[in-house]
Amino acid sequence: MKKKPVFLLATLAFITALHIPSAQENVPIDMDALAAREEFRWGVVAYNDGNFNEAVLAFEKSLAIAPGDTLVQQWLGNAYHRSGYVETALGIWRRISAAGEATAYLESVIDTVSIRRSLARELSPEPRFVVANQISGTLPEYTLFSRPSGLAVMDDGSFYVCAFVSAELLHFTVNGVLRARNQGGLEGFDGPFDVVNGGDGTLFVSEFAGDRISRIDLDSGRITRFGGSGTRDGSMVGPQYLAVDGKGYLYVTDLGNRRVSKFDYQGRFILSFGSRTRTFGGFRQPSGIAVLDDRIYVSDTSRAAVEVFDLNGNHLKSLTSGGLSSPEGISVYPGRKLLVADSKRLVLLDPESETFRVLVDMENSAGRIITGRLNVNGDLVVTDFDRNTITQFTDLGGLYAGLSVRLDRIDASRFPEVLVDFGIETRFGDPIAGLDNSNFIITEDRYGVREKQLVRDIRRDSLDIVALIERTPQMSGHRTEIRSAVGTLFDAVQGDGSIQVVTAGREPVLETKPGFSRLQTVDAASESGEYAAGWRFDLGVRLAASRLIPGRSKRAVVFVSRGELTPDSLGRYGLIELADYMKNNGVRFYVLYTDPAAAFSAELDYLCRETGGGYFGYHDPRGALQATDHLSGTRNDTYTLRYVSASPSRFGNAYIPVEIEAFLFNRSGRGESGYFTMLEF
Repeated sequence: MKKKPVFLLATLAFITALHIPSAQENVPIDMDALAAREEFRWGVVAYNDGNFNEAVLAFEKSLAIAPGDTLVQQWLGNAYHRSGYVETALGIWRRISAAGEATAYLESVIDTVSIRRSLARELSPEPRFVVANQISGTLPEYTLFSRPSGLAVMDDGSFYVCAFVSAELLHFTVNGVLRARNQGGLEGFDGPFDVVNGGDGTLFVSEFAGDRISRIDLDSGRITRFGGSGTRDGSMVGPQYLAVDGKGYLYVTDLGNRRVSKFDYQGRFILSFGSRTRTFGGFRQPSGIAVLDDRIYVSDTSRAAVEVFDLNGNHLKSLTSGGLSSPEGISVYPGRKLLVADSKRLVLLDPESETFRVLVDMENSAGRIITGRLNVNGDLVVTDFDRNTITQFTDLGGLYAGLSVRLDRIDASRFPEVLVDFGIETRFGDPIAGLDNSNFIITEDRYGVREKQLVRDIRRDSLDIVALIERTPQMSGHRTEIRSAVGTLFDAVQGDGSIQVVTAGREPVLETKPGFSRLQTVDAASESGEYAAGWRFDLGVRLAASRLIPGRSKRAVVFVSRGELTPDSLGRYGLIELADYMKNNGVRFYVLYTDPAAAFSAELDYLCRETGGGYFGYHDPRGALQATDHLSGTRNDTYTLRYVSASPSRFGNAYIPVEIEAFLFNRSGRGESGYFTMLEF
């Protein structure tokens, strides 16, 4: 970012943004104030461009001229935070607070960042769920749905519910607003009972009265069916609950045949189990089913038990501690636990300790709870078959803590049209997904804007990768692996994505340019740069991550390495700063190690865990695709709002504050930032 001469810009700022005194007024011009303002302007521009080091320098220059400016101090803290220096940022913000000059918003930022740096999450109590929203199927004017049964939660926060009597599949937004109805095509659904997300763009629906399974392609809407009435293999009599195992197999509880049937995703029958054996008395009333850690858990309503099987249908044990009364739907819950719908309550089952604990008790308000599932935002969605309701629960602690709104970037290059990138999180930093235009209010200096629109088509699912290549002498013997790995990454991101190459030698270097071919990229990764001792891993990570900021895609640094760090590979930046730099800017870190015999570095493991990445072996069956598969499967939880500003830009010299308020049920949060438009001459 090249600056204009300060004197010229300061003069323009003076002419356009301030009152010009007449000669008779004889009012002196405060050139220091103009210079400080100009540095602040460049700092804000650099920050919104993702150039945080330049932003820090500009803000510090501004404060050297006008040290008492609280707004500039706050922005300096913002820039240090995005640069990975979280403790430095907290120190700056706390000094503002100690001086009594912090706004309520800044105080909330200090509190949130401090909590995330502490052990508060590990020490926080188990969630206490309270009702946040209830959807009734019976309304005064008409019936919205009749007899909700099974449900499936989606990665975008929405959820599908089977309406058993009204014979349709309902799709709700995270706000509980009905988005779409599916009545099952030309044949129609015949008693749809449960629905499960196949994880590959498909939904499976069990049809209790039709004795079949419907497979729905979410992209095309095409429905295919398999099963049929009877007792033979692959046939069913009253299929109810569904589960998938992540390996491409579907499990169905067959009430009439008192068994569980296993199919592949194409509907081919694999096996069935649950009949009486020498060690197992057989199902009486199989209902809910879930798969966790290669174990199949099936609730038997009549026995008030949960039966445990392996993936081949061999019975392992019965969980009958007396903690259940009438169990039905089962779903996987965080912490390797299971959530069991048990008549009028939801019970948490710990398979390891074989203990039960009531999580939600609706004794005075429920009829018959069929299913409860935790969505991506940590809220519970529960269907009550008899009361004809769908209830959404939220954690009481999160209700009072509210939401955290993180403003990442403001793009005013097409002013008055403005784009704002931001994230919505819990106080612990967990992203909130699935919000829509109705969940946000955006203002500029507390005044409304025009034509607010949530943008959904800005490269959300594309992959941007920087391949960071270790340049030690030992790595020179792995050039074949480097070429193959980078070639695979290149192929995986073709289309909307991009790949760049940075070599981590004594001085890390960006080796590629836009438009490089596959061969040029592969050659740059394996041949460019010096393989030498004294390589700088930390500088390489910083350079690689900086190439991905700003961006609206799924972003990652993929480190192609033997898997070891040397004592001199870390120098200027520590592990915590590197992790925070990537984490605070939405960049994941992966390691693709080429030497299975090398001792994998604990430091690399730390970076992978902290940023939500992972480490994979080059010689594993899918090689480098393991990293792109994982990255593709992650959620991009950044939102972008487009609007038209009504604020005067004063030819690019006016600082325009921006505020975003977010709402989800009874929770809310606020974020603040600002921008300058482009200078006009």
